[in-house]
Amino acid sequence: MKTFGTGSVVLILVVAWVGMPACFARAVSPEQRADAIIKKMTLDEKISQLHGVTDSRHDRWVPGIPRLGIPPLPMANGPAGIGPAGLIQPRATAFPAPIAVAATWDRADAREYGVAVASEIRDIGRTMLEAPTVNIARIPTSGRTFEAYGEDPFLTGELAAANIEGIQSRSVIANVKHFALNNQEDDRQFVDANADERTMREIYFPPFEKAVKEAHVASLMCAYNRVNGPYACENKTLLTDVLRHDWHFDGFVVSDFGAAHDGLKDADAGMDLEMPTGETYDAKFKALVRDGRIPMSRIDTMLRHRYSAMIRLGLFDQPLPAEQPIPETKDGKVAEQLASDAMVLLKNQGDLLPIRSANNPTIAVIGPAADTLLEGGGAASVLALHTISPIAAMRARFGAARIRYVPVGGVGFIDPRATLDGWVLSPPSAKPGVHGVLAEYFDNTHFAGKPRFKRIERIPEVSSEFGTPIAGLPIDYSLRWTADLVVPVTGTYTLGTEAWGNARLLLDGKVLVDAGGHHTELTPKSATVHLQVGHTYRLQMDYVSHARSLARVLWTWPKGMDEPGTARAVAAARHADIAVVFAGAWSHEGYDRASLALPGAQDRLIEAVAAANPHTVVVVQSGNAVLMPWLHEVAGVLDAWFPGEEGGAAIAGILAGDHDPSGKLPLTFPAANGQVAASTPAQYPGIDHVEHYSEGLRVGYRWYDATGHKPLFPFGFGLSYTHFGFTDMDVTPQHDGSVIVHATVTNQGARAGAEVAQVYVGYPAAAGEPPVQLRGFAKVHLAAGASKQLKFVLPPRAFSSWSVAKHGWAITPGSYTVAVGDSSRDLPLRQQVSR
Repeated sequence: MKTFGTGSVVLILVVAWVGMPACFARAVSPEQRADAIIKKMTLDEKISQLHGVTDSRHDRWVPGIPRLGIPPLPMANGPAGIGPAGLIQPRATAFPAPIAVAATWDRADAREYGVAVASEIRDIGRTMLEAPTVNIARIPTSGRTFEAYGEDPFLTGELAAANIEGIQSRSVIANVKHFALNNQEDDRQFVDANADERTMREIYFPPFEKAVKEAHVASLMCAYNRVNGPYACENKTLLTDVLRHDWHFDGFVVSDFGAAHDGLKDADAGMDLEMPTGETYDAKFKALVRDGRIPMSRIDTMLRHRYSAMIRLGLFDQPLPAEQPIPETKDGKVAEQLASDAMVLLKNQGDLLPIRSANNPTIAVIGPAADTLLEGGGAASVLALHTISPIAAMRARFGAARIRYVPVGGVGFIDPRATLDGWVLSPPSAKPGVHGVLAEYFDNTHFAGKPRFKRIERIPEVSSEFGTPIAGLPIDYSLRWTADLVVPVTGTYTLGTEAWGNARLLLDGKVLVDAGGHHTELTPKSATVHLQVGHTYRLQMDYVSHARSLARVLWTWPKGMDEPGTARAVAAARHADIAVVFAGAWSHEGYDRASLALPGAQDRLIEAVAAANPHTVVVVQSGNAVLMPWLHEVAGVLDAWFPGEEGGAAIAGILAGDHDPSGKLPLTFPAANGQVAASTPAQYPGIDHVEHYSEGLRVGYRWYDATGHKPLFPFGFGLSYTHFGFTDMDVTPQHDGSVIVHATVTNQGARAGAEVAQVYVGYPAAAGEPPVQLRGFAKVHLAAGASKQLKFVLPPRAFSSWSVAKHGWAITPGSYTVAVGDSSRDLPLRQQVSR
């Protein structure tokens, strides 16, 4: 028998692994298969695989190499459904925002969310989803709070892990982001977030750790900001020491889009893939490899990380998924159920809710958010397949004859000033009593020819990110709003624009505001003008979009004057049995909110309506906590978050009692803007691009509990149409160091409902921890009068603190408190356990 040298045997195996059928290829490890492919690649091919491409056909795309069987890697953003994906963003199901999913406190919902979005990713022919976002809500006003899971690392980690498992069950790569300390939008590209090791390990790292160690996430995105000096994508402590050595991450690291700065440092730190293109992994980078400054072994390792992750999910053994229609009806039902499960009932004085249809009540539906469904702006924005507005759903559920609808103003964008109210506007040559603006849409960027579309719009405000407000328009188009303006009182007004693109505002043919230059950010610009009552002014705004459709006319009015629609709203409320005010606050990637207050004159509107009708309910659409100076004046408050395309139906269903509200707050709601842990400029937004996380472990409810501040609503809070009790607690230490907790939940009301049992642990003083911390939760659905015993297993980690000296987790000896209840501030069951 002829013998072969070792090198020959290796060569034969390499050829076999690359070319053999998938059923045999799976017999070797993903890493071995990846290495076999990498050995056949040229240097140019290797460099081409380290970054994405953007050209006339592709975007968010890493090309494949057909000769080696390497498939392309097409990506889509999508924390709340399919966002930007390719050159033209496709329409897809707009699911509730992740902060809403966090409010479900339901792992099954989080997993279903992942399955549904990933299935749609495959429907559009893509195989990587840039989600979930797991950054902790350190700053209540953060513009991206809606995109993640709240302020608690345990809740965030549990729900994100379930979401990842759902995504990857569909052979789609999940991408946990943004590692690390990406907890604000202001100055996010440059700020150096300085935090101590213990704070990072206990507050900001655990969701990423759980994603890696328990959900086996295939990819991770490094953030824009610096962390204790180096940029996150060139931070070796983060990407190598923590991620690879401590957590044994076996997936690949991709940069946030444009977050790479130095190819040599990025590669050395552990960044495997640059997006969207090769700005640092480029020709200069290739020269460094050729010159030996970057070892070829480093390049091979970077490729191995990505290829082996793709192989594990079967992406090397199947063609790219064929594009097919998204199941709109089926996924719409999923979106509605998730939205229903997420809604948090914050107040229900006198059991006003649910609205009892049998009594045939008349309902005044009021406010700027009644005819729209808000969603978070930025790369998480979804072009919905359809939407069901609250007013449409209310008419369908309660009967149009019983609804009196009074829209007032608009929600607006980042600037807190109100959108120009349609009640003071009339389209040119309109019949008496017709209000709004004439909108003319042109299929070019210079208002040439006849308008492609012409219609009357309620207010001069358009919001359609990464798409167009009307199907059939090109992505860049021009829009002209024209109306006659008649003000109710003489005085000094502010008129202005807030737009992404070019905007010009004219009054009686004269330019009042010129915001030209293709602004690629939301830039408000305004001017003051003296207007007289009884005079008709011709208002015109010319807008040219630039990749995104975001534009509005904003205004302020003389002191002492109410927004013009307020009087109509008050009249409608006074003559109705129930008044429902739909309020909202928009959030957007890249911008932190200036305040938690509702923008414009919404607070004043709510106060006026509540004064006219004591049976007033406020429904809030927001991605953040909001201030409620009118809380004691209204009978009910429902937080709907950003509820997705079926949000109107979900809201109407909750108000009607078709579903029991079972959501719980994943965020503490402050009582005032200044009631926050990071309250100094050095803490936020930072000074000279440096910020200090000096509040340490005191984030969210941990800070409120440690300092004794009373929030507007505590973390974990949420009411139901029934009520629950907690009894029969038992706490039993186990030989393996874990603790088993039993508690019984009973539905003490007259209707079925759902409760979330929450388990918190209080540490001995010597541990230096906040008073209590969430360590377990379970959502339980119970019929009226039913009970269920729940079991929670708390591992040793639930009682551990991070020891900087030991560089690991350690338990401080002493007595620990285990508490069970329905919020961080309502824990009726407590027992001590020694550790």
